[in-house]
Amino acid sequence: MAESETRVSRDTRLLILVIVVAVVVLFVLAQVRFPAAEVSLSTVTPAGLDRLAAQSNYDDLASAVQTTLQGIEPSLVVFDLEGIPDGSKQPEQRRTHVIRLRDGLAIGPLPAGFKITDAPGGVGVPVIRTMDPARGLLVAAFTADTAPARPASVVGEFGGYAYVAVVEPAKGGPTATPMFIGRVDLQNDPRWGGALLVPGGSATLPLGSFVFLLDGRFVGLVVKVPNGPPAIAPAALLAAWLESIGGSGVEVPR
Repeated sequence: MAESETRVSRDTRLLILVIVVAVVVLFVLAQVRFPAAEVSLSTVTPAGLDRLAAQSNYDDLASAVQTTLQGIEPSLVVFDLEGIPDGSKQPEQRRTHVIRLRDGLAIGPLPAGFKITDAPGGVGVPVIRTMDPARGLLVAAFTADTAPARPASVVGEFGGYAYVAVVEPAKGGPTATPMFIGRVDLQNDPRWGGALLVPGGSATLPLGSFVFLLDGRFVGLVVKVPNGPPAIAPAALLAAWLESIGGSGVEVPR
């Protein structure tokens, strides 16, 4: 019995010795193979937090655009048009909008071949005062009880590199989409008597849309340019033209 216990104890000691020797050998080999290896902790930014931060930024931008639209909506009126588009034989209905730049008068896009479908002077329906087919513009007059609450505030100069709200007419009223406009170049157009703003890069603005800064100031109207991308007719040009045909009362920033 004692001899058996002695043999087991000896075998156990031998096993422990073999394990210790093996660990020492592995350690020595590791030092020879990776002499400069160091253990360090790396800082990892969880992808989930990045997504939350990005989502927060998009939410802030969406909130800013919605606030901008709520502030400018009293200066806009949306109504129906009917006509035959260029290159088509079938009549269709569209929506357009005008922006009030002085008391009782507003200006907006009028596609070629279209007219207002509702009876002029009806509730919320403007009376066309002037049309300019060369520029695709109309000037509308409103009665006192249907005129928007206040004229829009306009931008004197727009240098680009800013987020804007692109406002278009929708079924239930105006809607807005955020867009970043980088570089803008000036392009003279004899139809306008001044320079238009041509956004560079891939920014493509919808024709007939209004462009606003996120503080609510009116930048201009997106218009068609022959043999070129859409451009922005600055608010100052629109206000000056409205003043020339409508009398005094339009403030044009200098």
